[in-house]
Amino acid sequence: MKVLITDANILIDLLKTETADGFFKLACEILTTQAVLDECNDDQQKVLLKHVRAGGLSIYHLSVEDDDLVERLLAVNNGLSYADCTILHAVKSMNAVLLTGDRKLRMVTQNDDIEVRGIFWVFDEMLKQKVLDKREYNQKLLKLKDINRWLPEDEFAHRLK
Repeated sequence: MKVLITDANILIDLLKTETADGFFKLACEILTTQAVLDECNDDQQKVLLKHVRAGGLSIYHLSVEDDDLVERLLAVNNGLSYADCTILHAVKSMNAVLLTGDRKLRMVTQNDDIEVRGIFWVFDEMLKQKVLDKREYNQKLLKLKDINRWLPEDEFAHRLK
């Protein structure tokens, strides 16, 4: 089973597009860290904790040794937040797929053997695994386009044709 470790920006986009329920139904093990959860607002955290209780989302807990390694990652990776470094450590520790839209985090992983995916991959995977049908997929992509204007227009055009 594929292990996915997700950043806050992916979770927030999924919550805003009302696709989080589908995401947590994917045939994958999905984790994040407490530091990433802490980046979400109270309402978002309530929904995410519901998924933790239901077993769709797990929290990667840092040991004291893990936290030391995270602090080292933070010291050598200018521009990354503590939360970014927690998921970077978790991805490396579990040999997992990193889900993020954060450019700096993606750039840090370029020299490592880390698979990195973004929100479009998540939507495509929900379609592929039949969590969303084509109509829902298109509707949710249009909603994503409205809420996240930073995403590349050509990726939307390719999928919505």
